[in-house]
Amino acid sequence: MTLDPRSLSIADGARLLSRTSGRTVTEEMVRTAVSAGLPLKANDTIDILVLAAWLNRETANAQD
Repeated sequence: MTLDPRSLSIADGARLLSRTSGRTVTEEMVRTAVSAGLPLKANDTIDILVLAAWLNRETANAQD
């Protein structure tokens, strides 16, 4: 199965970002981000680049 990083399910986005970032990213974290405004695509998928930028910004804001 090939994953499209620009159109991932929430679960796949969390797994991919966890594997590539060196940080644990859970499905719950992604769902919380969606609830807080992370945009979903029309087919209820996420763009991994948008997700990574969102989580990075949230981490930076939490440190302020």
